[in-house]
Amino acid sequence: MNQASRAYQPHLAVSEFSVLPGGEWLPQFPAWSLIQIEQGTGYWLQAQASTELETGAVLLVAADSQGRIRASQLNGMSLFAFNVIPARLSGLITIGEQDFLKHAASRRELAARIFPPTSPVALKMKELYTSRNGDGLWFRLALLQLFVTAFGEELTDRPPREEHADARSACGSICEMRHRTRCWRLTSTTWRGRFIARRAT
Repeated sequence: MNQASRAYQPHLAVSEFSVLPGGEWLPQFPAWSLIQIEQGTGYWLQAQASTELETGAVLLVAADSQGRIRASQLNGMSLFAFNVIPARLSGLITIGEQDFLKHAASRRELAARIFPPTSPVALKMKELYTSRNGDGLWFRLALLQLFVTAFGEELTDRPPREEHADARSACGSICEMRHRTRCWRLTSTTWRGRFIARRAT
């Protein structure tokens, strides 16, 4: 895929995939993705470790997790997934939440998580996939809510101090800009007055 096409990666939209028996699939979504096993079984392979993936299980994975899905030798796998790109959600998620997601993506224990088929996250994702109706706003919001639910309180309880600091910094920059503009206006007025006075004499 070329660089131009990467800029138009689907966001908060469900895609479907299949893996042949014994085959492997490398998730190549930008940022974060939630992947559910619709049919079949397999394994999540990462750094010389493997975790079984049952039918209905959900995998929350960051783009830099360096893992792959391998289907069982006995049967293939059907998957569906959607991705979340925090950089495209400016104004909706806070700076502190964006920082948390960046930090989580760099930590092995947070960059890839597996939810069993009976977990609330897996049950809700299956419900959304089964009852989906296009890719309208309500459906995209439901996908985003599911993504937030997958992180639980780790994401929703982010302290707001980062935003306050940024707000203070922004206010300071604005005040400094206004001060410089005011000084420039006063200086310009003073020199204009002196120039007119000299011409009058």
